[in-house]
Amino acid sequence: MPLDALCLTAVAAELRAAVAGGKIDKLYQPTRDEVVLYVRGQGENVRLLLSANPGHPRANLTTLNRENPEQPPMFCMLLRKHLQGARILELNQPPLERILEFRLETLDELGDRVERRLVLEAMGRSANLLLLDGEGRIIDCIRRVDGDLGRGQRQLLPGLFYRQPPAPDKLNPFTIEPEELRLVLENPLGKSGTSCCWTASPACRLWWRGSWPSAPAATGSGWRRSWRNSKTM
Repeated sequence: MPLDALCLTAVAAELRAAVAGGKIDKLYQPTRDEVVLYVRGQGENVRLLLSANPGHPRANLTTLNRENPEQPPMFCMLLRKHLQGARILELNQPPLERILEFRLETLDELGDRVERRLVLEAMGRSANLLLLDGEGRIIDCIRRVDGDLGRGQRQLLPGLFYRQPPAPDKLNPFTIEPEELRLVLENPLGKSGTSCCWTASPACRLWWRGSWPSAPAATGSGWRRSWRNSKTM
């Protein structure tokens, strides 16, 4: 199943419970597009995989032992410089975006407390992993993007302020009325021929039909309350 924004909401809730408040002890980059954080959490130590692989971008806890290169990549060394010993303050997901943002607190070269952000954009071929400073400037990213300003494309380069992708013009399943949601699920392409709501995703359809594990009864307001609760976990 594709990792759409609704699936990522559930993933974010699981990761938040495991790593929020934890401290990054070690950090490795086993492949070109993957970073593994060893986090000493409140109850146990976990490994957090952040993958910007265009074919399968994702974030998940892992127990798999990956072979690391003898010489760490430059991006890995940069992350170690800024994030080793950092504490994960919180994990956020912009509404209905395939983006996870880890807000961290660490010490700079002078020993002062500073804030850093690690942003995973799990967006298919545009997947990326970025390190930002406390003001939102890009320190570096796993995949630099020159962009085409004439076509409105984003530039993702060191020194530039980070800008999120434009918000999609779609209905919000957390606020949509039950009857409107039912109509959308019956006709996910809408009149324009393009998907008009995140609820057209496979995850949402399973949840609405009651087929998702531990799903509540598909009764409109109860469904919406459950998703709102999961969003704030």
